[in-house]
Amino acid sequence: MTADDISSLLSQLSLASPQPDAQRSAGTGNPSPLRVASHGASGPAYVVFVGQQPGVYRSWAECRAQVKGVPHNSYKAYPCFAAAERAYSAAQTRGLVSTAERRAADIRRVVQRQRMESQDLPLCTHFLEDPTSKAMAPEPSRWYVVYAGLQPGVYLTFHECSFLTSGYTGASHESFESLDTALEAMERGLATGKVVKFILQ
Repeated sequence: MTADDISSLLSQLSLASPQPDAQRSAGTGNPSPLRVASHGASGPAYVVFVGQQPGVYRSWAECRAQVKGVPHNSYKAYPCFAAAERAYSAAQTRGLVSTAERRAADIRRVVQRQRMESQDLPLCTHFLEDPTSKAMAPEPSRWYVVYAGLQPGVYLTFHECSFLTSGYTGASHESFESLDTALEAMERGLATGKVVKFILQ
Protein backbone atom coordinates (compact mmCIF):
# COMPACT_ATOMS: atom_id res chain seq x y z
CA MET A 1 0.00 0.00 0.00
CA THR A 2 1.50 3.36 -1.06
CA ALA A 3 1.57 6.56 0.96
CA ASP A 4 -1.06 8.02 -1.41
CA ASP A 5 -3.31 5.00 -0.79
CA ILE A 6 -3.01 5.47 2.98
CA SER A 7 -3.70 9.21 2.69
CA SER A 8 -6.79 8.46 0.66
CA LEU A 9 -8.00 5.92 3.22
CA LEU A 10 -7.36 8.28 6.12
CA SER A 11 -9.63 10.84 4.51
CA GLN A 12 -12.47 8.39 5.19
CA LEU A 13 -11.88 8.44 8.96
CA SER A 14 -13.43 11.73 9.94
CA LEU A 15 -16.65 11.76 11.90
CA ALA A 16 -19.10 14.63 11.64
CA SER A 17 -17.07 17.81 11.29
CA PRO A 18 -17.37 20.26 14.14
CA GLN A 19 -19.39 23.31 13.17
CA PRO A 20 -18.23 26.88 13.72
CA ASP A 21 -19.07 28.34 17.13
CA ALA A 22 -21.78 30.56 15.65
CA GLN A 23 -23.64 27.55 14.29
CA ARG A 24 -23.19 25.56 17.50
CA SER A 25 -24.76 28.33 19.52
CA ALA A 26 -27.65 28.58 17.09
CA GLY A 27 -29.22 25.35 18.38
CA THR A 28 -27.97 22.90 15.76
CA GLY A 29 -27.55 20.18 18.36
CA ASN A 30 -23.77 20.41 18.54
CA PRO A 31 -22.68 21.61 21.97
CA SER A 32 -20.72 24.79 22.47
CA PRO A 33 -17.84 24.48 24.92
CA LEU A 34 -18.75 24.78 28.57
CA ARG A 35 -15.96 26.36 30.57
CA VAL A 36 -16.07 26.26 34.34
CA ALA A 37 -13.94 28.83 36.18
CA SER A 38 -10.58 27.23 36.92
CA HIS A 39 -9.54 29.38 39.86
CA GLY A 40 -9.96 28.19 43.41
CA ALA A 41 -10.05 24.59 44.59
CA SER A 42 -7.64 22.04 43.26
CA GLY A 43 -8.37 18.38 42.82
CA PRO A 44 -10.12 16.30 40.20
CA ALA A 45 -12.33 17.63 37.42
CA TYR A 46 -14.85 15.80 35.29
CA VAL A 47 -15.50 15.85 31.56
CA VAL A 48 -18.93 15.09 30.19
CA PHE A 49 -18.41 14.01 26.59
CA VAL A 50 -22.01 12.90 26.01
CA GLY A 51 -24.75 14.21 28.29
CA GLN A 52 -27.36 16.90 28.74
CA GLN A 53 -24.70 19.63 28.52
CA PRO A 54 -21.21 18.40 27.64
CA GLY A 55 -18.34 20.26 29.25
CA VAL A 56 -15.85 20.40 32.10
CA TYR A 57 -17.21 20.24 35.64
CA ARG A 58 -15.50 20.89 38.93
CA SER A 59 -17.49 18.41 41.05
CA TRP A 60 -18.86 14.91 40.70
CA ALA A 61 -22.32 16.16 41.66
CA GLU A 62 -22.35 18.57 38.69
CA CYS A 63 -21.08 15.86 36.35
CA ARG A 64 -23.62 13.32 37.59
CA ALA A 65 -26.47 15.78 37.03
CA GLN A 66 -25.51 15.91 33.33
CA VAL A 67 -25.35 12.14 32.77
CA LYS A 68 -27.77 10.52 35.20
CA GLY A 69 -30.53 8.77 33.26
CA VAL A 70 -29.04 9.79 29.90
CA PRO A 71 -28.72 6.84 27.50
CA HIS A 72 -25.26 6.33 25.97
CA ASN A 73 -23.70 8.97 28.22
CA SER A 74 -19.93 9.23 28.50
CA TYR A 75 -17.81 10.97 31.11
CA LYS A 76 -14.40 10.69 32.75
CA ALA A 77 -12.58 12.03 35.80
CA TYR A 78 -9.20 13.72 35.40
CA PRO A 79 -6.65 14.53 38.11
CA CYS A 80 -6.82 18.29 37.53
CA PHE A 81 -8.87 20.92 35.73
CA ALA A 82 -6.19 21.62 33.10
CA ALA A 83 -6.07 17.94 32.06
CA ALA A 84 -9.87 17.84 31.87
CA GLU A 85 -9.98 20.95 29.70
CA ARG A 86 -7.33 19.53 27.35
CA ALA A 87 -9.28 16.29 27.00
CA TYR A 88 -12.59 18.07 26.37
CA SER A 89 -11.11 20.46 23.82
CA ALA A 90 -9.37 17.63 21.95
CA ALA A 91 -12.53 15.49 21.90
CA GLN A 92 -14.61 18.41 20.65
CA THR A 93 -12.14 19.10 17.83
CA ARG A 94 -12.49 15.51 16.59
CA GLY A 95 -16.29 15.46 16.83
CA LEU A 96 -16.39 13.19 19.89
CA VAL A 97 -18.67 15.44 21.97
CA SER A 98 -22.45 15.39 21.76
CA THR A 99 -25.57 16.41 23.58
CA ALA A 100 -27.91 13.58 24.54
CA GLU A 101 -30.45 14.83 22.02
CA ARG A 102 -27.98 14.87 19.14
CA ARG A 103 -26.64 11.45 20.11
CA ALA A 104 -30.12 9.91 19.95
CA ALA A 105 -30.65 11.40 16.48
CA ASP A 106 -27.28 10.10 15.21
CA ILE A 107 -28.01 6.57 16.39
CA ARG A 108 -31.03 6.49 14.07
CA ARG A 109 -28.94 7.50 11.04
CA VAL A 110 -27.14 4.20 10.24
CA VAL A 111 -28.05 3.33 6.67
CA GLN A 112 -25.27 1.09 5.45
CA ARG A 113 -22.78 -1.45 6.75
CA GLN A 114 -19.49 -2.02 4.99
CA ARG A 115 -17.22 -4.98 5.70
CA MET A 116 -13.56 -4.08 6.14
CA GLU A 117 -10.69 -6.23 4.90
CA SER A 118 -7.13 -6.98 6.03
CA GLN A 119 -5.76 -4.20 3.82
CA ASP A 120 -7.75 -1.72 5.94
CA LEU A 121 -5.49 -2.31 8.97
CA PRO A 122 -3.79 1.13 8.63
CA LEU A 123 -7.23 2.75 8.95
CA CYS A 124 -7.98 0.65 12.02
CA THR A 125 -4.78 1.64 13.85
CA HIS A 126 -4.57 5.29 12.82
CA PHE A 127 -5.93 6.73 16.06
CA LEU A 128 -3.31 5.06 18.26
CA GLU A 129 -1.02 8.01 17.51
CA ASP A 130 -3.76 10.63 17.43
CA PRO A 131 -3.13 13.67 19.68
CA THR A 132 -6.82 13.72 20.62
CA SER A 133 -6.66 10.18 21.97
CA LYS A 134 -3.47 10.97 23.87
CA ALA A 135 -5.03 14.08 25.41
CA MET A 136 -8.04 12.05 26.52
CA ALA A 137 -5.91 9.17 27.89
CA PRO A 138 -2.42 10.45 28.73
CA GLU A 139 -1.58 7.10 30.37
CA PRO A 140 -3.76 4.36 28.84
CA SER A 141 -4.21 1.29 31.02
CA ARG A 142 -6.31 -0.66 28.53
CA TRP A 143 -6.81 -0.73 24.79
CA TYR A 144 -10.16 -1.01 23.05
CA VAL A 145 -10.99 -2.75 19.80
CA VAL A 146 -14.10 -1.70 17.90
CA TYR A 147 -15.04 -4.57 15.57
CA ALA A 148 -18.34 -3.13 14.37
CA GLY A 149 -19.24 0.54 14.68
CA LEU A 150 -18.80 3.97 13.14
CA GLN A 151 -15.04 3.52 12.76
CA PRO A 152 -13.64 0.09 13.57
CA GLY A 153 -10.17 0.19 15.03
CA VAL A 154 -7.91 0.09 18.08
CA TYR A 155 -8.33 2.96 20.55
CA LEU A 156 -6.67 4.31 23.68
CA THR A 157 -9.85 5.43 25.42
CA PHE A 158 -13.15 3.88 26.39
CA HIS A 159 -14.89 7.08 25.34
CA GLU A 160 -13.83 6.62 21.71
CA CYS A 161 -14.98 3.00 21.85
CA SER A 162 -18.31 3.96 23.43
CA PHE A 163 -18.92 6.88 21.07
CA LEU A 164 -18.42 4.61 18.05
CA THR A 165 -20.59 1.72 19.29
CA SER A 166 -23.05 2.62 22.06
CA GLY A 167 -26.65 2.46 20.88
CA TYR A 168 -25.89 1.12 17.40
CA THR A 169 -27.56 -2.22 16.68
CA GLY A 170 -24.98 -4.89 15.90
CA ALA A 171 -22.03 -2.90 17.22
CA SER A 172 -19.31 -4.86 19.02
CA HIS A 173 -16.10 -4.10 20.90
CA GLU A 174 -13.66 -5.65 23.34
CA SER A 175 -10.98 -4.39 25.73
CA PHE A 176 -7.46 -5.71 26.23
CA GLU A 177 -4.71 -5.28 28.79
CA SER A 178 -1.94 -4.87 26.22
CA LEU A 179 -1.60 -3.14 22.89
CA ASP A 180 -0.11 -6.24 21.27
CA THR A 181 -3.14 -8.39 22.11
CA ALA A 182 -5.48 -5.64 20.91
CA LEU A 183 -3.64 -5.41 17.58
CA GLU A 184 -3.71 -9.19 17.18
CA ALA A 185 -7.46 -9.21 17.83
CA MET A 186 -8.00 -6.47 15.24
CA GLU A 187 -5.98 -8.39 12.65
CA ARG A 188 -7.95 -11.58 13.35
CA GLY A 189 -11.22 -9.69 13.10
CA LEU A 190 -10.28 -8.25 9.71
CA ALA A 191 -9.15 -11.65 8.43
CA THR A 192 -12.38 -13.37 9.49
CA GLY A 193 -14.85 -10.76 8.25
CA LYS A 194 -15.83 -9.64 11.74
CA VAL A 195 -14.99 -5.97 11.17
CA VAL A 196 -17.84 -3.81 9.87
CA LYS A 197 -18.04 -0.04 9.43
CA PHE A 198 -21.40 1.66 9.99
CA ILE A 199 -22.12 4.51 7.61
CA LEU A 200 -24.48 7.31 8.55
CA GLN A 201 -26.66 9.27 6.17
